[in-house]
Amino acid sequence: MRQTMWYGEKTWAWNPIAQRCTQISPGCYNCWHLGMADRLMKNVKMSDELRHAYGTGKPILVQRRLTEPLQRPEPTLIAVQFMGDIFHDRITSAMRFPVWEIMEKAAHHTFLILTKRAGSMAEWCRLHQYHPSQNIWMGASIEDQQTADLRIAEVISTPAAKRWLSIEPLIGPIDLGVHGLLNIDWVVVGCESGPERRPCPNKWIEDIVKQCKAARVAVWVKQIQGNPQPIRDAGAFPMALRIREPGDYYDD
Repeated sequence: MRQTMWYGEKTWAWNPIAQRCTQISPGCYNCWHLGMADRLMKNVKMSDELRHAYGTGKPILVQRRLTEPLQRPEPTLIAVQFMGDIFHDRITSAMRFPVWEIMEKAAHHTFLILTKRAGSMAEWCRLHQYHPSQNIWMGASIEDQQTADLRIAEVISTPAAKRWLSIEPLIGPIDLGVHGLLNIDWVVVGCESGPERRPCPNKWIEDIVKQCKAARVAVWVKQIQGNPQPIRDAGAFPMALRIREPGDYYDD
């Protein structure tokens, strides 16, 4: 695992599966994962099997990575398989089951599942009669009104102790009123990063924050549009956007 500052200083990234994801919606167009996968597939220091997995080969469960959460005693927020998508159609249940076993065993950690394939997530959970674990939060990635209308309903139908939304990259205004935020516990929102990032006016983010506040849903503003680079320091945000509430902010 490696430390990341995505959602605070105690966030770590865990990628037990080597895979190459594929684009399914406009939010994928400038995907950082595909650029990273391109570099990894050319890394001669990696095994052929790993390099192929990041290229055109089949995904593989990397055994030496699988138990990494068990080796970390400090309670940690762990982003699961953000280097890809654990509900991609090429990831088999035989790969997912060991990942879930580790997450359930490492109950002192909180695990963030995030997918753009929320329908597949909901169907997989129903098919396998998944009983939610308190430390596993199920999330959907949305980027505009069309993906919000589709994926919010799908993540709400997924059995979970907590559900969350990653609205990043935000590439269009979103009205959450169609589905509301009922049964959503946390929203992370931010502009796109990278050299070909698309515009994200602060008003779009502020609208998301207002909707979350009205529904008493925790919200974390991750980054906002800047020139020449996105602004990640919350202290440099406009006052209305200086909000970074953890996912359990409204827990009773």
